[in-house]
Amino acid sequence: MQKLPKQNSERVIKFLTNRTQRVEKIWKNLLKLRQHFWDRWHKTVLQHYQSRPKWNTSQSEVQVGNLVLISEEKRTPLSWPMARILKLIPGTDGSHRVAILQTGSGLTRRSINKIVVLPINAREDGDSEIHH
Repeated sequence: MQKLPKQNSERVIKFLTNRTQRVEKIWKNLLKLRQHFWDRWHKTVLQHYQSRPKWNTSQSEVQVGNLVLISEEKRTPLSWPMARILKLIPGTDGSHRVAILQTGSGLTRRSINKIVVLPINAREDGDSEIHH
């Protein structure tokens, strides 16, 4: 087997090094773009669905039977667990403060502030209704 001439091997190494650096740069840009997307999605879409009526109104959008996401700061929104509200627990002022939730792994209890109501509810006929 013959060795490549030194000049050619240096070109190959330089080419591969440049290519690797370009791929790393593209990868870092993709990671930044993904983070930007999640930050933007969290600030716009999730806050829209998580918005609550003002404290001085009596109407609550959170109801037993709602399908929700459980907000967890250390996880990305796509990995937040989904649950259904089984029971709402009022605070001393009568407003709902805590919910008992049915998840895929059992029951859990969360503050109303840590759940995001999804714009879909199961109707009694078994179908689903999407709210906008």
